[in-house]
Amino acid sequence: MTQENETVFPLWRTCLRVGVTVFIVYLAITYWPMVATMCAVLINAAEPIIIGAALAYIINILMSFYERHYGRCFSGALAKRLERPVCMGGAIITIVGIVGAIMVLVVPQFVGAINTLVQSAPAAVNNLLSNESLVALIPASVVDYMKELDWNTVLADVTAALQSGIAGWLAGLSNTFTTMLIWVMGIIFAMYFLASRDRVVPQIKRVAKAYMRPEWYAQGARFAELLDDSFHKYVVGQCTEAVILGVLCFIGMTLLRLPYASMIAALIGLTALIPIVGAYLGAAVGAFMILTFSWQQSLEFLVFIIVLQQIEGNFIYPKVVGTSVGLSGVLVLAAVTIGGAVSGIFGMLVAVPLVAAGYRVLKEDVAKREAALEAAGDAAAEAVQDAAAPADVDADINPE
Repeated sequence: MTQENETVFPLWRTCLRVGVTVFIVYLAITYWPMVATMCAVLINAAEPIIIGAALAYIINILMSFYERHYGRCFSGALAKRLERPVCMGGAIITIVGIVGAIMVLVVPQFVGAINTLVQSAPAAVNNLLSNESLVALIPASVVDYMKELDWNTVLADVTAALQSGIAGWLAGLSNTFTTMLIWVMGIIFAMYFLASRDRVVPQIKRVAKAYMRPEWYAQGARFAELLDDSFHKYVVGQCTEAVILGVLCFIGMTLLRLPYASMIAALIGLTALIPIVGAYLGAAVGAFMILTFSWQQSLEFLVFIIVLQQIEGNFIYPKVVGTSVGLSGVLVLAAVTIGGAVSGIFGMLVAVPLVAAGYRVLKEDVAKREAALEAAGDAAAEAVQDAAAPADVDADINPE
């Protein structure tokens, strides 16, 4: 093949690739509603697999912890064969047990608090209206409305709303079964991923290496490694931060002698898994429950939780989570803010590890480029010195 043909064929292949790409982009823009519908159908069909992969990743963190300690406690061929199922079962039982214990601790007391609040609301309003100093702080229109309030009508409206909600829940029971089926399938996929972890990951790497350019594969593999490390450290750091916040909340409420200390602390620790704003959701429920005892204690709890949240948001969270993923406190807060604005709670959950992985990739690339520039500068300086050396020698031999 001549040099001209070798030049023409790559040119034609490049033009063909560009033409096909432009045509695909044109079709996607022209028929975007159809493309979006097809993408939504594919995502819905793959939802059990996506849920299974996410669950497997989270369970694998605790499972890997158990596997590291399992080998120290047990030895032998039988113990080696049982290592994977025992550690996987232990991780699943641990997570289910923690969630179940929190639900058992929170739900009954929450329902009891609602019943207590409904029964004691008329007397509480009357006591409030009998306090002249407090009534003076409330707008007159609100006071008049509270005096004219018919609690039988309010209770009837609440009952009707609950009945309507139950009817709506029954009407959407089919959707509930569909959701349950999706999660059951997701759990099955998660168990499969965990059981065949040593085969799935190498197969994915093998396929990617076969169909990607070597430089693209190297960059993609490095980014995936950094992303995995960032997510792993983020999950551990977020759980650690939630435990710290729950313990501090329990200690503070115990010292202040506030009711429902253990239940509210567990609820705030659970909701704290949602970055920055999660504990405020738990605080709202806690204040509502304490309101069934005393509105003064409810206000006291709100002041306490606001102070605790300021300490947690400005000191504990950036230090624990930011240090674990290698980000400063400012970057953590910025990532949570932008992620929440883009995609709500889900965006808050994934923004920090994504920013951490991108930050590490950028940091490595900048260091590599600086090293290359420094090496090029040293080479240029050596070349200048080498070029100037003979002239200096000649000048020493033949001074003017």
